[in-house]
This record gives sequence, C-alpha cells and structure tokens, in this order.
Amino acid sequence: MNYKMVMHPIKPEYDGKVFIKTPKVPFVELGVNALKKSKKDYAFIKYQFYNPATKKYEFKNLRAYKMVFAQGNWYLVIHSDDKLNNGVKFLRLNFIKSINVKKTTFKKDKEILEFLKTFQSLMSEFGAKKQEVIVFVDKEVQRYFKVKKFLNSQTILKETNDGLIIRYYITGENEILFLAKEWLPHMKILSPTSLQNKLQSLINEFLKDKK
Repeated sequence: MNYKMVMHPIKPEYDGKVFIKTPKVPFVELGVNALKKSKKDYAFIKYQFYNPATKKYEFKNLRAYKMVFAQGNWYLVIHSDDKLNNGVKFLRLNFIKSINVKKTTFKKDKEILEFLKTFQSLMSEFGAKKQEVIVFVDKEVQRYFKVKKFLNSQTILKETNDGLIIRYYITGENEILFLAKEWLPHMKILSPTSLQNKLQSLINEFLKDKK
C-alpha cells in the first residue's frame, strides 16, 4: 500500500512525497480499508475510539476528511458539531478501536480543505486569524533553525552576534508555546509580550511542581 506523507515531524523534505510499498501501518490501513469498502473518497464514518479522559471507548458520528502524519504519529482529521476549534479535530489513530462507514456522504467544506493545505501543526486552529510572533533563538541552537523550518511560516528576519530573530504566523497560541517549550532555554518570545508572559507562567508552574 502506498501512503502520501502530508507532514513529516523532522524531515520537511518528505512533505507531500508518495512512498511506494510502505510497510503496513495498522491504524492507517484500518481507515483506508473502510473507505475502500465504501467505494468513496470520503464519507460519514462511525468511530469507536478510546477517550483517555473518561477511560472509555466512545462512539461518535463524524465527518472524516483525511489522514495525516504529524509529530511522529498518524491522525485522522475529522469535522464534528463540537464548538472547540470550530469542530475540526485531529484524532490519534491508535486510540481508534473500530470504524464503520455509513451509507450517507457529505459535501466537503472548502474552508476546511484549504486549512488542511496550510496548517502548521496539530495546534493550528481552524477559522482563527493569523497572528505575527517574533522570537529570538540563541547562537547555541541557531544552526538548527537555519536548516529546518519548525513551522511552515518560519522566516529568519535577522542574524546577530547572539543569535537569530525569527518571525512566525500562528493561528493558536499553543503553536508557538509548544515550540518554545521544546527549545527552552534557547528560545524567547519577543512579541507579543503576552505570549512570553504565558510561557514564563508555564515554566514557573513546572518548577513549582518539581519542588
């Protein structure tokens, strides 16, 4: 079975590539086979998936759009009537227990399709206005940012003796907060200052719990 790499977690050169005779990935194969049986490119699918919060398997009627590979895991992109993130969710496939394709189909939302072409991470928010964020990365790790975009919108604005000044455009605060936490203590959010304050609060809470 062939798979298209929508987004690779560490090698952007693989993004959009089609891999031939890829070894079977059980949960990806589960969804692909369900769609094959329906003889459709997309359909309403009834899922039974494990919810870690309730520790129960739950059934949901969802509109399935596509499967994506992000941050080392496969996810199913679905649209529901939930208000959170305007109904768009990334369900981790290893939490899905079973899939049943329903006879009914649906019309794909053009805005969701466009979002799936441009989303940067699992933290991207559907329908949200883009916000400019400026960060500083010190010289100890700047070489990594020179050779790789950790978010698609990454642009190096200036190189100084101390490091790099980088611009990102985000749709959700967690896009940059998660990235900044991964690169602590080498990254600082320069603007907006409110995000740096939130990052510092997260650091303080973590240190407090460690005491």
